[in-house]
Amino acid sequence: MLVAIALISIAALYVVFSIYLQRRLVNPTKMREIQETIKIKTKELTELSKSKANPEILAQKQKEIMPLLNESMKMQFKPMLVILPIFIILYYVVLPLAFHGTVSFFSLKMNYQLFFVLFSFLFGIAASVAVSLYDRRIA
Repeated sequence: MLVAIALISIAALYVVFSIYLQRRLVNPTKMREIQETIKIKTKELTELSKSKANPEILAQKQKEIMPLLNESMKMQFKPMLVILPIFIILYYVVLPLAFHGTVSFFSLKMNYQLFFVLFSFLFGIAASVAVSLYDRRIA
């Protein structure tokens, strides 16, 4: 049971640290503004397409959207360059040095690495929902 609690704690710390890094590396306000602009321009493009607008106008609208999409993807990818190596180090180096075998947690019995991934995933989803709700409330 102590091993399970230790792994759950490590998973929770990893998720908290990941969210902290995401918030520090990407400006959430700017990201929201870019996504809103993309949404508006995409809606305009869709309306132009439905009204059989001039292909040159459609191409111009697409040219306006593409740089925004690229910037949005870059902003989302930047934290992964830091967070993924940390996960790999935890998974392949730290956990094997600190833990061995299976973990028993209530009726769950599984490999310690799978246990860590499972709880990281669950905490990550819960934290993402909480941060998303927080961001919407302050927006």
